[in-house]
Amino acid sequence: MGRSLQWPDLDRICSLYADDAVLWGTFSPSLITSPQGLRDYFVRAFEPGMQASAELQAFRLQPLGPVAIASGAYLLRAVMAGQCRALPARFTIVLALRHGSWKILTHHSSLSPSDPAAPG
Repeated sequence: MGRSLQWPDLDRICSLYADDAVLWGTFSPSLITSPQGLRDYFVRAFEPGMQASAELQAFRLQPLGPVAIASGAYLLRAVMAGQCRALPARFTIVLALRHGSWKILTHHSSLSPSDPAAPG
């Protein structure tokens, strides 16, 4: 796929989420359940100097009427503790059509297991 996302406008990212959205962020120790919590998560996740980007590697969309489920994998690149790291990760997002716009209701992202050959 090869599409990549550089650190975009924080307001634009937050506007993709419904007001009642929940997020299990890749690096979040707890479930995020408020718009301010979402904003705080993304501020911390992409703090200046981290030079983070995400490259979409696999994607599947399952439309279910006014709801859709998006699942996939991406490569997260970031400078952490002075080292450039490439971290394989995966996500599931549930979207709903609200007032004519698609909004994220549930977003889960986690690092991929280290053994891709493991049964699943």
